[in-house]
Amino acid sequence: MSLDDITNLHLVTNTDEAFEFLRWLSFQKDCAIDTEGSGLSPERDHVRLVQFGNGSEAWAIPFEINKMVVLDAVKRFQGEWITHNGPYDFAMLAKDGVVLPQHRTHNTLLQAHVLYSKGPLGLKPLYSQHVDERGAMLQDDLKAVFAERKWNWSTIPWDYPAYWQYGCVDTCETYQLDKVLRPRVMEISPRSYELELAVSWVIERMCRKGAMVDRPYVERLTGELDERELRLRKTIEDEWRVSPGSAKEIISRLQADGVELVKLTPKGDAYSTDKEALSVIDHPLAALVLEYRKISKLTSTYLHGYLDLSQYDGRIHPSINSVGGRAKNPFEPGGQDGVRTGRSSANDPNLQNVPKRGEFKTAIRRSFRAADDHFWLSSDFDQVEMRGMAHASQDPGLKAA
Repeated sequence: MSLDDITNLHLVTNTDEAFEFLRWLSFQKDCAIDTEGSGLSPERDHVRLVQFGNGSEAWAIPFEINKMVVLDAVKRFQGEWITHNGPYDFAMLAKDGVVLPQHRTHNTLLQAHVLYSKGPLGLKPLYSQHVDERGAMLQDDLKAVFAERKWNWSTIPWDYPAYWQYGCVDTCETYQLDKVLRPRVMEISPRSYELELAVSWVIERMCRKGAMVDRPYVERLTGELDERELRLRKTIEDEWRVSPGSAKEIISRLQADGVELVKLTPKGDAYSTDKEALSVIDHPLAALVLEYRKISKLTSTYLHGYLDLSQYDGRIHPSINSVGGRAKNPFEPGGQDGVRTGRSSANDPNLQNVPKRGEFKTAIRRSFRAADDHFWLSSDFDQVEMRGMAHASQDPGLKAA
């Protein structure tokens, strides 16, 4: 099959069309499903369109006016659902009471990862690679519309043809891709696929549960560090006449004071002012700049983000990725590249990268607390990879070690 087989796209806008869609769905043994939302956060954004399709025909349903049609369709349908990023669509729909049955939901992104762990994971690149090289045509059209009209995912009219047709085609492409990838997966590595599916649903629950932030504590700590950052900046600018963000000014001042600089930038065209270079310089300015950068990173990378991301419900809901990277958004460069090793990654924020060393280690980690009637447990799987290999191989030497 190819793009040429996608011949019937429908937008459901009235009762007759809704009944025709439900009649069509009743004849399907399996069906691809996808959502278009106002954004990428299941906590803050909402579903705008829900699309259903097979390899040649698809239906787009405006969720804001036809929610009951979607709810009825998902309840009635007893076949297999095919998605490209099932946990995301599950989370977006579940908040409005539409619950996809996880045990009957497949995921072409995970199929691709099991088969080709170093290949692309986005729907359009995968479809172009395995089904039809023209797979990104509508995506390019929609990009142009967004740029010309100054629209985004939340403001584009749901009945704009390029928008709802793009959503419909996504389901057809997902359906066709599943017919190519799943037979290979089931032949080569069915248990790996089953494991990836199971883990993806566990991670989805973790993301929705989130981590509770002690907001009063974080607000106090952020205020203290913001004040400290401002004092350091003022000292650097008033006493040393340089901007703490200007490497060129810092280098000039250090050289004027007789400091011999050694380390170069990676390009080799200037002296470096990174942590390694400044930490070996015995000069007050170097020490001040290092402290300023440390405080600035703590507030910008961690604390301000914790407050921004938890203001909705007091919790941070990160994107935890068992496969790939951050984006469902097809317009984001590098979307869904990310982790390839079997370990997970996280973003918005990266809760796997909370400081574990340094002066503020404990202070930053105290940003999180257990919910009421819960407790906090910290554990570390020491040398888990080696222990896993010892168990799997039963090698006497590994087991003894």
